[in-house]
Amino acid sequence: MSSDSEQRLSALEDQLRELESRQTVMQQKTIAACYESVDNIRKQFKTKVDLLDQHMRLMTEKCIKFEETISMQDARMKQLQSELSQCRLNDRVLASHDMKLAEHDLRLDMIDCKNTNGVLLWKITDMRRRRRDAVSGKTPSIYTQPFYTSPNGYKMCARLYLNGDGMGRGTRLSLFFVIMRGEYDSLLPWPFRQKVTLILIDQQGGSHVSDTFRPDPTSLSFQRPRNEMNVASGCPLFVHLAILDSNGYAREDTLFTKIAIDITNIIRPDAS
Repeated sequence: MSSDSEQRLSALEDQLRELESRQTVMQQKTIAACYESVDNIRKQFKTKVDLLDQHMRLMTEKCIKFEETISMQDARMKQLQSELSQCRLNDRVLASHDMKLAEHDLRLDMIDCKNTNGVLLWKITDMRRRRRDAVSGKTPSIYTQPFYTSPNGYKMCARLYLNGDGMGRGTRLSLFFVIMRGEYDSLLPWPFRQKVTLILIDQQGGSHVSDTFRPDPTSLSFQRPRNEMNVASGCPLFVHLAILDSNGYAREDTLFTKIAIDITNIIRPDAS
């Protein structure tokens, strides 16, 4: 082999050894970079895991507090339901007492005093209380005691709404006339045809309020009663409530009304 060939071969071997050395260095650097990258990823992952763990702990604490709140609210709701049930029971008891009082008042108002001349003067006491009862709906109306056109005549009463009825509710005092079932109805002429006058008396001697009407013979209100009372008929707009407070109609918590029936031309069962 010539000296030139030997030199070229030696140079190539030197280049090969240099390339192998460079390759070894590059492999070492690559491996180191990979380890460093993996380590960085591991650190980032650990940080995220720690954050998630912290978040989970916070969420767990919130859930525990929320469950405690729900438990407290549930206990409070049960307590309120118990109190509501007790209130409803108390309301039923009070309503029962109120009903009994109203029935007692009605019985007092319905005492049969045997007025037999077709005229009834009605004294209504405790006006303020009765007005409150009417407004609240506990006792919307009150009745007079029964009265008669004669000892064996028509049986009647009046019905008063102290807070109004129908078109007059809330603004007017409504006064009605009622035909009642009597002992001698089979002997009396029907329908009832007598003129009816309703009067609110001015206790200062001034101007009385009155309304007069003749019964409609076709109305069921004036036929022979099949029940204890017929449907009331009269004046839903009898007098404005404001008049009661500003004039002499309601003095000393008392109101006077008068119901007068025209008893002329009535065929009396006891007449000879």
